Amino acid sequence: MTALLQVNGLKTFYQADGDYVKAVDDVSFHVDVGESLGLAGESGCGKTTVALSLMRLLPPNASILGGEILYDGQDVVKMSDRRLRRTRWKKVSIVFQGAMNALNPVKRIVEQIAEPILLHEKIAKEEATRRAERLVELVGIDKSRARDYPHEFSGGMRQRVMIAMALACEPRLVILDEPTTALDVMTKTQIQQLVKDIQKELALSTILITHDLSVIAETCEKVAIMYAGKLVEYADVVTMFENPLHPYTSGLLKAFPNIYGSRELPVSIPGSPPDLLHPPAGCRFAPRCPLAGPECEDDPPGKTYDSRYVACWKR
Repeated sequence: MTALLQVNGLKTFYQADGDYVKAVDDVSFHVDVGESLGLAGESGCGKTTVALSLMRLLPPNASILGGEILYDGQDVVKMSDRRLRRTRWKKVSIVFQGAMNALNPVKRIVEQIAEPILLHEKIAKEEATRRAERLVELVGIDKSRARDYPHEFSGGMRQRVMIAMALACEPRLVILDEPTTALDVMTKTQIQQLVKDIQKELALSTILITHDLSVIAETCEKVAIMYAGKLVEYADVVTMFENPLHPYTSGLLKAFPNIYGSRELPVSIPGSPPDLLHPPAGCRFAPRCPLAGPECEDDPPGKTYDSRYVACWKR
């Protein structure tokens, strides 16, 4: 199957103090048509920078300095601004973290959902409004609420509106950046189920970015684990959860409490991530790794076998 999205050796660095913060350093993965990929790791590992790179929505001090981002065979990195504007929303869209900050407080919900439709398609305002109302219903909000303002909605309803906006121009790939972080447990579960239902109904490809592995287990088919700007493990969800190979992945899984086990504190990963201005020459997890040896300090590891990738000399 041809990949809808193919990322090859992506390098996105931030300028700081005359040097570069290597936030995303030689990251590769792919997403097939109708497939869901979970991208996980600690805060600061580069997850959101990957998302912003895929859409080329990086801040002024960030640059893509290497690699390819192929969407349907077209390299997003090399696209002109005009072509890029036609690609965003129409082919690839994103749901940002923090729905209240992403919505315009002085515009009605239906107007905000209709806006990208009017921007990208030559249709009448009335038709765009009808499509926006159908999207409101698709994400589980009564159509009668479509002309309300964001402040009249709860946090979960605002996030549903953001999902509706992302679907406005019928893209084939939707990126969801921490869509449930600020929500309570019940609302979080509802949003997760909504994403699964919409993906199945519309045959969407999705990239879910989160620090919560349990969310990925519930909603995704493949998972990519990032650490300090690097991809450390990449496999299908069942394989990775049943048999994690990278010590960092194992540490993340052990950090979640087992509700069926004895009552005890989860095991945390000791130490801190490295300074990405001057990262280690070898494995970036080596200073925190219980399996680290001399070879881990010199050359960056990486093995691929049986459609699985693990960046570890010991595995």
